[in-house]
Amino acid sequence: MPINHKRFQESITNELDAVRNRVRDLIGDAHWGEEGRYKEEILKKTLRKFLPNNVSVGTGFITTLSDISKQLDIIIYDNNVPLLFSEGDFIITTPSNVLGIIEVKSNLDTSTFKTSINHYDVGVRILTQNTYPHRKLFYGLFSFEFSGDINSTSIDRTLEDSKEIVNHISLGKHYFIRHWEQ
Repeated sequence: MPINHKRFQESITNELDAVRNRVRDLIGDAHWGEEGRYKEEILKKTLRKFLPNNVSVGTGFITTLSDISKQLDIIIYDNNVPLLFSEGDFIITTPSNVLGIIEVKSNLDTSTFKTSINHYDVGVRILTQNTYPHRKLFYGLFSFEFSGDINSTSIDRTLEDSKEIVNHISLGKHYFIRHWEQ
């Protein structure tokens, strides 16, 4: 029987979709921050299933001697390089062991997409200024839901402008965008 990669990927999407609103269903709009944190945990749990043992997933900050990132939803890092600080999955690290970062959103639409990319740029700056040019890092934007027109001019323009900022974008169940170097 041939391997069905598409169906495998769809099953992961369906798994994420099935659990994404559990906290909202129980607490409603009582605390959006905790619902957002729950969604970050869902994605981190899924990533851990597929990453090699020497790679971990956390949340926190990336710092240098002169700068510090904003709080980053997901930091993917190499365990072979020591962290500056670690408590549970909260970390503070330098750019030297970071393999990627992901900004997690509950819902994006055509108008909030550009705002999210621009906000994400602030978190990416510290990495791009402090890593070797040949290191290919994973810069992701993940939204559990997307409403809007993926083919709109503003989305196209934002995607073109964001190639140096975000190289992997997942919008809801139906859209995955990967920026290739060439």
